[in-house]
Amino acid sequence: MANFKVDPMIVGPGGALVNITGVNAGRLPGFYHINVVPIRAETWKSGVYIFAVAVERGADKGQTLATVLMD
Repeated sequence: MANFKVDPMIVGPGGALVNITGVNAGRLPGFYHINVVPIRAETWKSGVYIFAVAVERGADKGQTLATVLMD
């Protein structure tokens, strides 16, 4: 989990930063399920969220963007 960083670059109106609560390997090599929750006592708000995801392990590094629509 310490190798992953998630930054909510764009959040739904009133949305918040997030904490990573878990990381699990996906079915394909190099893919992961990253569980995040809003910080403190915040809750998910409706809207579009764009998350920047970075992972680093030694000299290996990767990054991507993930878009989520909360209803």
